[in-house]
Amino acid sequence: MGFLITGILAFLTLSCNNDDDVSTDDVNKEYATVSFELDASELNMGVISRAISPSYDAGGFSIYAFKQAENGVDYEFAQTLNLAGATYIPETKTLLANATLEVGTYKFLPAYGLISNPNIAVPFSGNQRLSDEISLQHAPSQTYGNNLSEIFLYHPQMNYNRMEDIPAYTMNTVGNLNQSVRLRISRAVARVDVMFIRAVKNGNSYTEVPTANGQDVFGNQGLGKLELRFDNLNQSMNLLGISQPGTFDATMDVQNLGIDGDAVTIGTRQSASIIGTPDYIRFDSIRTDDIIYGAAHVFGSYLIPNNDESRTVSLQVYMETANGSRSRAIDISLDNQRLLPLVRNKVTLVKIYILPNEGGGEDPNPPVPPVPPVPPGPGIFESDVMLEVVIETDWDLSNSVEQPIRPIE
Repeated sequence: MGFLITGILAFLTLSCNNDDDVSTDDVNKEYATVSFELDASELNMGVISRAISPSYDAGGFSIYAFKQAENGVDYEFAQTLNLAGATYIPETKTLLANATLEVGTYKFLPAYGLISNPNIAVPFSGNQRLSDEISLQHAPSQTYGNNLSEIFLYHPQMNYNRMEDIPAYTMNTVGNLNQSVRLRISRAVARVDVMFIRAVKNGNSYTEVPTANGQDVFGNQGLGKLELRFDNLNQSMNLLGISQPGTFDATMDVQNLGIDGDAVTIGTRQSASIIGTPDYIRFDSIRTDDIIYGAAHVFGSYLIPNNDESRTVSLQVYMETANGSRSRAIDISLDNQRLLPLVRNKVTLVKIYILPNEGGGEDPNPPVPPVPPVPPGPGIFESDVMLEVVIETDWDLSNSVEQPIRPIE
């Protein structure tokens, strides 16, 4: 499901860049009032229980208006319509607002998350021609790191694969209720989450095991640093959410992912974790009782997805103890099968199972420095454990869930 914006009767005025003041040249121009109703039922605009859960406000929405040029063919950037002044109706979960536009023919591109986004370069400039090549670039900054915030763009079910597919709307001075502007958006990014789970392996399946009371999978020394080190990430996508050529490598500092630094959730559940099960949809609001006692879930960074379910991205998880005395680098993508799929509006869930090394096998990701063998315990930094990885994908929170891709064995 996505968000629906539809032209209706006017309610509140949208703020628009570059049209707050009417110049002498504008006196003889004709203007029309365009009204919008935004269905915000899928955005968490109410009270949130945890800081890591995304919260949304009207000021994060924008509609980019492109006006038909004098040649009757091209569309040029005219202005950004901002919904910051819109009224939110909690009973219907809708935003109501209207804007004033110069009479003419327009194409509208809706978005959420592009306003004041420090790591996305929005390329609009005066009279820029609308084209498939206009791209949103993931441009990491030294101040904000590599982490990308959540972005919503045109819903893929609208079947707009090129800018020429987007319908045009003619705005007249005389109101016409039959002429409505209908825009629908959905989450345009992917996300990679990681779970650390203590388990025993039975054949090709895993049985989750809770840790001892008062302990978690990170052991007595605790977790001090956790990085998600990606290779071959997409760097840009256009305004339809279609990724474009160009990749880069980036390290995501997990401590910076949470609004208040709470990207890591430790489980309290007395039975197996429910994250990743077919009926689970709360990927935007992970709870402690969703995870078996002592296991950990890492709320990952949003990433620009591939245009299909191909696997192109590799990942290494790097972690250190709280005092920095011990570290572990876990290579998730040991071969092409272990490359990560990045699919729009989906979470790729990487499960790292911590197994007792009862067979005396060689751990491919040993802790540094090595520690003497000890009886199997809960800590991932111990030497006497083995690590195995399973990769799954599920729909991110969108009020609909599809059957997940089954684990790779």
